[in-house]
Amino acid sequence: MRTPIALGCVGLSMGILALAAPRGYADPHPAEGPTGHHGPALPLDPGLARPVELSSPAARRGVVSFHAPEHVGIASPALAWADEKPDAAPQAAPGETPVVLPERVITPGQAPLSYRAPVASTGRLHELVGPNRQPVWTTQRRFPTTRAYVLAPWQVEVESWWEGKFKKDGTERHRYLEEIEFGLPGRFQLDLYWRIQTETGEETRWQDFQVEARWALAPWDNIPLNPTLYAEYKLLEGDEPEAWEAKLLLADDIGSRWQWALNFFYEMQTSGDEEIEWGFAQGISYALLDPCLTVGIEMKYENTTARFGRDDPEEEFLLGPSIQWHPSPRWHVDIAPLFGLTDDSPDMQIWVVVGFDLWPGTSSQAVGAPSSTRGR
Repeated sequence: MRTPIALGCVGLSMGILALAAPRGYADPHPAEGPTGHHGPALPLDPGLARPVELSSPAARRGVVSFHAPEHVGIASPALAWADEKPDAAPQAAPGETPVVLPERVITPGQAPLSYRAPVASTGRLHELVGPNRQPVWTTQRRFPTTRAYVLAPWQVEVESWWEGKFKKDGTERHRYLEEIEFGLPGRFQLDLYWRIQTETGEETRWQDFQVEARWALAPWDNIPLNPTLYAEYKLLEGDEPEAWEAKLLLADDIGSRWQWALNFFYEMQTSGDEEIEWGFAQGISYALLDPCLTVGIEMKYENTTARFGRDDPEEEFLLGPSIQWHPSPRWHVDIAPLFGLTDDSPDMQIWVVVGFDLWPGTSSQAVGAPSSTRGR
């Protein structure tokens, strides 16, 4: 019992180290709002020789301000979104015709708008993408045992799972899951699972179904460790009791190549033996070849009791390596063989996940500086 809890404390200390690590680039003007709109060509300021090309490197390094009536033209189809920026520029004279920009109108007396050109994502794991300004590694599952944050809005991911559990008594359990994940606005995520389970001495279950929802409390890095709330309900076939599960998900970057996540979970059956499971799962990984290959370590502690045996829990603690390979930007393969370290643990439990970005949503659009500048 002491060893798993001590290792859990190590996990918490990793989270604290994440707070102390260099945060890298931080854009003082968070980009929010619609993307991909093209503005009309506006008259040039007489003092300017040419319109501002927002896709140029110079425009990407700074912010272009548009003033009324002394404004510049928009000549680039790369126009993205706008945010308010206080400015001491002279105000437009009363009665002048407002300047119409995409989705917004500058009327006399209003502050000018600041625009930033979007950049296509390079796929590097710590590059910030989408309106949540989240790193790329959070938009695809990195740890089979440990969740992290939410998908980007309108991203759709499909995954196929195999989980094998090889117990000390020689029996085995195999689970096969098909999952579809939906990233939603407002930092929500909805997941649907269909599960097949076969176990030594038991009939194969074909109709297990799980529904999972997540909500991140804030955009990435606005709250330390990026807390995310998780709820799941399991509809199981036959006489198997249904169950609900709640989790607290924590995750963060450590430096420019490390990823870390920690989950605390509590699960309870709604009938039958009313089993209760609680514990934690944790993963840390390093981008060996960013973004193609990452390697790391995962661990999981689980304490299980039944209604008539609350004082005699089963304790499983597993530890082992994990690897993620990206054969292409939209595919990922995760493998995590974990080994049991307590008497109640299985000899080995292994996860294999193959995932595909069916629709990348806003995860295809980078924000802020390129990932190569983060953590410097």
